[in-house]
Amino acid sequence: MTIKNAVKKGKLGAQLCYSTPLCRAMIVHVCFLNNEKQEDETSFDLMINKNAINELDELYTEFCKENDLKRNTVTSITVVATAETMEDLQKITDK
Repeated sequence: MTIKNAVKKGKLGAQLCYSTPLCRAMIVHVCFLNNEKQEDETSFDLMINKNAINELDELYTEFCKENDLKRNTVTSITVVATAETMEDLQKITDK
């Protein structure tokens, strides 16, 4: 399935917290089936806003083009970290 289909079908591993000021940036893991039909994963850093799903879809589409992958092989989406800013998010990943 695509990113948007995965979100619609409840495959998002955490809810986006649009209204919480402490939660404005996130790291999202997207699991998908690669060309060998094996489970694989990639990560994206996003700002949380009303366009986050569209932005994630665009980033994943570009990732698929760059890696010669099909877009409709998403198996799950998981928000693995959140922070107030991208800089704070970077500090989490640097640990």
